[in-house]
Amino acid sequence: MNRHAAHTVRWVLILVAAGLACAHAGALRWVSDDAFITFRYVDNWLDGLGIVYNAGERVEGYTHPLWMLLLTGLRATGLELVLSSQILSIVSFALGVVVYGMLGTGMLGTRWPGASPTRTNLILAAPVTSLILAANYDVAVWGTGGLETALFLAEIGVTLWLLTSHPESTSLRRPAMLGLLSALLVLTRPDGVLVAVTVFAFLIVWERQERSWKRAITVGLVYGVPVLLIFAPYLVWKLWYYGDILPNTYYAKSGGSAWFEQGIRYVGLYLQGHPSTAVFLFPAVVVPASLVRRRDPESRLITASTILVLVYLLFFVIRVGGDFMYARFLVPILPPAFLSFELLAKRWLRGADGATVNRASLVVAVVLVLLPVSAWSETRFRHQIFQGENWPNTPDRPHGIADERWHWSHHRQGESPIEMHERIGGILDEYFDGLSVRVSIRGQASLGYFGRFSYVLEEYGLTDPGIARLERGLTRVGHEKRATPEYLREKDIHFRFFVDRPEVPYRLAYFRVGEKTTYAHMLHYDADLVEELRRRHPQQIGIVRFPEYFDLWCEKGQASLSDAEFTEAVQDFEVFYFAKNEAPVRREKLSQLMAARSIP
Repeated sequence: MNRHAAHTVRWVLILVAAGLACAHAGALRWVSDDAFITFRYVDNWLDGLGIVYNAGERVEGYTHPLWMLLLTGLRATGLELVLSSQILSIVSFALGVVVYGMLGTGMLGTRWPGASPTRTNLILAAPVTSLILAANYDVAVWGTGGLETALFLAEIGVTLWLLTSHPESTSLRRPAMLGLLSALLVLTRPDGVLVAVTVFAFLIVWERQERSWKRAITVGLVYGVPVLLIFAPYLVWKLWYYGDILPNTYYAKSGGSAWFEQGIRYVGLYLQGHPSTAVFLFPAVVVPASLVRRRDPESRLITASTILVLVYLLFFVIRVGGDFMYARFLVPILPPAFLSFELLAKRWLRGADGATVNRASLVVAVVLVLLPVSAWSETRFRHQIFQGENWPNTPDRPHGIADERWHWSHHRQGESPIEMHERIGGILDEYFDGLSVRVSIRGQASLGYFGRFSYVLEEYGLTDPGIARLERGLTRVGHEKRATPEYLREKDIHFRFFVDRPEVPYRLAYFRVGEKTTYAHMLHYDADLVEELRRRHPQQIGIVRFPEYFDLWCEKGQASLSDAEFTEAVQDFEVFYFAKNEAPVRREKLSQLMAARSIP
């Protein structure tokens, strides 16, 4: 196989891998419920309310400003947000697959061995990492999902290319581009800081090795210029607009705290579902011992990929406890993990002079060939993790980690939860049109989006600083904090949807949504709101008129209650009705009943 033929073969295989990746991600396309938090920010921004979740409340409840900006641009053209997010993700995924394919086959500044007519040349030309990405179920899952994962994956690949290609060049363009890309990485996800810091360290060390400290300092300053130009005004704006440099989600998810035990479980659960990923242990052991001081581009690419994965795993994924979404935090670093193994294996295959080393190379070649096949076949292992006693109706959540795509895409009674929230939310939007209704959600961000309620409280604190700054409870990663009933009342929440039905009938509200009924828990009685809803939709909305209920209770209901039961009911009446409504006559009636029972 001559050089031109090898080049053509590489390109064909890379494009095939990219096509397979797009097809796989497209077949699994879905949208995460969390994405609808960002979607609400986008719509409010375009509606002139500001970059806010609720009008008048400046809270940074998103962690991917660049992703949100890209979605806003597409939404401004009239493209629907779910489709916009899926298109952006698949394009990013395809870009990542192409970049890693070019890195793995020596087409981006790394040394390609002399062409020789050996049986291993086709394997050397194969973009193994790209084929693994195309075959891996969970990488394809996060090739859509509505979140920034695929974009982050592609950005890391481009960063590795810029960092390690053509080290002989003395141009300052490369560190400037790396600085710009590092800024974009951090704007895509806060944990991009780890990637940026690692890249900066490599850049300085290698420049010092190749040239001098003076050159290294110059390169470091050039790297920092775009970072400073982007982040200085951005951080000033954040302080002015949101009053904090860190996003609210940092506090809600306890970003400053460590949960190593859960992080190890998170990584272990992924390896249980995808055991072939353990091949990364080989470069993780070999690189520090033999390659870290070598100066050729390929060695530097292997070193940078390996150390970047280790830094990201130890200082982010394992430290924070991973995520409640299976595989999501690992997907962006799977490509450099496989790339480092691919390059080491190909180095063994071609040997120092570009020829096959010996028959032991056959084993290495077989491993390389089987890795994409293994990535495809392992899907059954990862499915088995979640197939518990209630499967297929409800998947298991080992250690609080969920198969997020299954949860939000699986059809129950003919529709997925997202489709159900869209249907119900659209009807509730009509019911509450023009009314100042305040609702709370707990894992139903899509309902909050489609319902277009005037105020939505996310009970895990992602968009609320009060909840976000509560004390952390090690319950389920990503859900360590939760609004208390007292806090919900303090925020004047009217309705909680998709929670257990209240024990007392006056707290129950029901809404006809097509042929079905959706129930809500009323947290307090707003007399004006209730009367307006009953007037507008007398047949579709059912809410007990509490004043009438109270009068009947005073007349008949309370007589059979013990003093303890009576006291409990009075306390509930206080928080549900009297604290929010002026009712002096009824309050006096209640006082008389309490006096008759000698209850203070």
